[in-house]
Amino acid sequence: MGARDNRPVSRLWQRPHLTRSTATMARRRYSLAIEREGKLRFGDQRYPIRKHDVIACPPGGPEVAHQIINTGKTTMRYLALSTLSEVDACEYPDSRKVSIVTGQRADSRLRKIFRAENTVDYYDREQF
Repeated sequence: MGARDNRPVSRLWQRPHLTRSTATMARRRYSLAIEREGKLRFGDQRYPIRKHDVIACPPGGPEVAHQIINTGKTTMRYLALSTLSEVDACEYPDSRKVSIVTGQRADSRLRKIFRAENTVDYYDREQF
């Protein structure tokens, strides 16, 4: 991994309700709660989130899948930061989907999302 793999990227999110549960294989994700309260679902645990809390989510599988849930009646705002990597795989355990991405958003060379149960044999459609 080179320096390019560790460049941060940020976004300001506003969530009226909730996000989906996500586990990335290469990116580290951080969040800073700016307004309102909520809950962090991390693996099979839940933790309260309050204004100014900082959340760090490491890369990994479903055991570190994370989801920010707005528990209030108004929009929750948080700043989301993550490292970038040239190649990343992401699992969505609740919907059993997987995404594979290469490159960055603007110049993504490969971006596929599929259901985890749709697998094929390694030699499927190969000609010998």
